[in-house]
Amino acid sequence: MIVARYEAELLQRKESEEKVHQLEEQISFNDELNRQQQQDLQDRLAAANTAILNLEGKVKVLDRPDHEKHVAEMLSSVRDAAERELYKYKQDAEETFSRNVSASTADVSFYQISWLEDIGTPCFQSL
Repeated sequence: MIVARYEAELLQRKESEEKVHQLEEQISFNDELNRQQQQDLQDRLAAANTAILNLEGKVKVLDRPDHEKHVAEMLSSVRDAAERELYKYKQDAEETFSRNVSASTADVSFYQISWLEDIGTPCFQSL
């Protein structure tokens, strides 16, 4: 009877130790997860602060008296860049069109010559 009780208590002790070990691992996992989440939140907060500071700087720039001149210069430079890009696109389109027309003309000429040569064959001469 004492041996059975001893074995039961020993088994209970092992089960309790395993449960404690499992709980320690779970706590450790939760701590690591919380640390990662905290780091992610701190990173997001830092990014948001940077964005806010950048926007505040832009607001200060927009509030300057010479802002209209600055905006006009920016619009002019954007307009010039767009015109250059449009001109380049137009040139590329014209070159592509010319190449395609030349290739099509060459193909048509080849088929015309082939057709004329075929007309000269005996099977067409009887017609």
